[in-house]
Amino acid sequence: MIDQYDYRAKAYRSGRGRAAVWEPLEFGLPGKEIVPQWRVPEPDIPAKVLDRVWRYRVAFGDVARPDTERSLMATLVPPGVICGHTVPTFTYEEDEWQYLIFLAVANSFTADFLIRKRLTLHVSLSILDSLPMPRMTVDDPIVAQLARQVLPLICTDPDMTKFWNSMSTHGWCEAVSDGESRPREAHTDVSERAQARAEIDAIVAKHVYDLSRDELAYVLDQFPVLEKRDRKAHGTFATKDRILDWYDRVYGCIDRVQAPAPHRSHWSEASA
Repeated sequence: MIDQYDYRAKAYRSGRGRAAVWEPLEFGLPGKEIVPQWRVPEPDIPAKVLDRVWRYRVAFGDVARPDTERSLMATLVPPGVICGHTVPTFTYEEDEWQYLIFLAVANSFTADFLIRKRLTLHVSLSILDSLPMPRMTVDDPIVAQLARQVLPLICTDPDMTKFWNSMSTHGWCEAVSDGESRPREAHTDVSERAQARAEIDAIVAKHVYDLSRDELAYVLDQFPVLEKRDRKAHGTFATKDRILDWYDRVYGCIDRVQAPAPHRSHWSEASA
């Protein structure tokens, strides 16, 4: 049911197992909401995981291949949602703002490029744990920059209002008042979402992985399935063009040797 920055990507319609029918739910269409295959009574939930069910959690797709359009998909799921074994979840014990940085990095083309070197059919926890993730503090200006882009991508429904309002205490967004169904800044338009994701990709490439423009272009060229889809729809590799255009406008064509390496304190040994 998930996609990048989207916990309502598909709705269950009928069937079971491999015969199950799932309907894609595009942004902007009516009826985009969680339509589960199963409903689990709270008394049937094991006590050891009951607390997790009522928390916001990062969820990622376990089933993946290195030869698809995208391999690593991660999003935030709201409280009251139980995910199956093919959509593992994890939480941070505190500081939920870190979800935003994880999602920005994990959903980037650079991280996808790195993880494709390790996976076959599954994004296991050990593979995900090997992904180099930045260790940043909440007052880091890059954290604020990424947070302001990620929040409108994930908080597109009332299920996410509480999380949105909790992040407003950091000054990254305006709290939603009573009676509003979702933040006015929420990106529900496909083109708006594409532009926000392009900006995130450029920021992550530059400030997290220290990639030059040429290196970022090389990374993007390693996604031929996506390129084929883009060229069929737009006549050009639109996703690559959008990301590099933003990189050029903000950072200019700066060669990698001119850019300072990331400070080691920004990095952790493991992702979660």
